Amino acid sequence: MRAAYILFPLRFVCVLGNCVDNKPLEKGLRVGPSVTRHTKKDQSLTVYSAYQVANDCIMYDLPPSIKITTPPSNGVASVVQVRDHPAYPKTSHLYKCNERMIPMTAVKYQPNPGFTGTDHLGLQTNFTGSLRSPDKTEIAVEVTP
Repeated sequence: MRAAYILFPLRFVCVLGNCVDNKPLEKGLRVGPSVTRHTKKDQSLTVYSAYQVANDCIMYDLPPSIKITTPPSNGVASVVQVRDHPAYPKTSHLYKCNERMIPMTAVKYQPNPGFTGTDHLGLQTNFTGSLRSPDKTEIAVEVTP
């Protein structure tokens, strides 16, 4: 069974070096090694999610595991299990899978009370059954008043 590996921070995508920030509905495309997310003071958000779906739209084994390799200095990040719809682009042969709810692994971020500025965290994503090396992603979270 061949699997499609997907990483997505909500509302961000980097494809072939063209980076676009804060675009909704593009969470199903592979991202680059660094991501910038935005939130307001005292507001939490999901900064990153990962999932695996086989060509038959069935979840591939288990959701990927995510490890926080560099914790944020000015907030708290946590890895959680969620269920959501994948978001493959219309051009993908897996677009039909967007109708299904599947298990995913996500990273939630909560800034420290009153903090504004930029915080950073590092992640490592390991895909189930994959022989390739883990994906590493650096996330910058810009917290505004």
